[in-house]
Amino acid sequence: MFAGFILMMLNSYWEIYMITLILMFLSSLISISSNFFNLSLECFFYFNSVSSLMMFLTIFLVIVSYLSTLKNKNSNYMVSIFILMLVLIFTFMTKNLVFFYIFFEISLIPTLYLIISWGYQPERLQAGNYMMIYTVFASLPLLIIILFYSIKNFSSDIYMLSIMGFFISNPMIISLMMLAFLVKLPMYGFHLWLPKAHVEAPLAGSMLLAGILLKLGGYGLFLMMNTFKFNNIYYFYFVIGLSIWGAVLSTFMCMQQNDLKAMVAYSSVAHMGMLVSCVLLDSSWGLCSLKLIMISHGFISPGMFLMAMLTYKMSNSRSLSYSKGLLSVSPILCLFWFLFCFCNMAAPPSLNFLGEMMFIPIIMNISPFNYFVIGLLMFMSVMFSMYMYTSVNHGVFSNFIKPFFELKSNDILSIILHLITFLLVFKLNFFIY
Repeated sequence: MFAGFILMMLNSYWEIYMITLILMFLSSLISISSNFFNLSLECFFYFNSVSSLMMFLTIFLVIVSYLSTLKNKNSNYMVSIFILMLVLIFTFMTKNLVFFYIFFEISLIPTLYLIISWGYQPERLQAGNYMMIYTVFASLPLLIIILFYSIKNFSSDIYMLSIMGFFISNPMIISLMMLAFLVKLPMYGFHLWLPKAHVEAPLAGSMLLAGILLKLGGYGLFLMMNTFKFNNIYYFYFVIGLSIWGAVLSTFMCMQQNDLKAMVAYSSVAHMGMLVSCVLLDSSWGLCSLKLIMISHGFISPGMFLMAMLTYKMSNSRSLSYSKGLLSVSPILCLFWFLFCFCNMAAPPSLNFLGEMMFIPIIMNISPFNYFVIGLLMFMSVMFSMYMYTSVNHGVFSNFIKPFFELKSNDILSIILHLITFLLVFKLNFFIY
């Protein structure tokens, strides 16, 4: 009965829903900028600089994803997005490690429901199965290890576990603890579920999956590094090497894609490879680079999925072979494509550029050979971003594109809100302190 009342309210009074989200968005801004707010709630919730930024990004992306799909006022659709937002907020706020694992896994249910109910192709069931099998089975060892240390400490509180200072040097245990988060990111080698999920998911599902759900892996690694003491630095160097080379291979795979959404999905794998290195190096510069890359990717990647959807509406296809000559049809959409590709290739003054510049000195301390690897990674990032832009906007005008399609005001507003990342360059104190 209560659930039916909520459905009726969200279906009839969606303005109340939007006002609630905006108020939560403003409260998340206060939690970022106010230390007093964090200290007052520290007894009940776990706050740090990364979790505050993730809560801000979660509420922001839910608002923008709803604006992008304003015509779809289906009550189940709205409730699914709202429940997913609440679960993600609780995941970033909880101070209990067992509850963190529970919310971490519950976030899969609304995502799976969005993919199965509002996906585009019959293969959406296969995509949902891939996502569930990869993420659930990879996280089961993590639950066993968390329960073991919680029983040993008589508490699963994050502060208590960090005070106890459990030293873990066994590479097998470290691998099992990290596996759930490496699959969620995903790191190259565990990434096969991501392109399938992105291609089959609806617009809001792709935006939230790229903007927030992938960041759960980075936040989980950050939380494990702060809670437990991993003292096997050589094993970390091995994982960092795999992640960096995997990011390079992902950029090459981007050049081979013909599906626009699959290309954006593989670009996320490339960015998440750098994220793994930022977390595992465990330095102040690594933490700043982690926050910059996570926030920048959280703004740009969902925006690129929105641009892919608008391009699909004009050509009725996500194939790069059909979506050509967009410049002659919609110059404003071409301008937005340029700005998003500009940020995606980490050109100054974007946040991605600052994050990668802070990432370079710490990765160079491992080996001088990394000069070649990082240089190749950055070069290929520029290459596939330019290839994506030129493939969609330039070339011979395609007969499949509908010139009469016009951008709606809510679409333009959503795109402009994603480009707020340029303004965040003037508030770097959010990321440095």
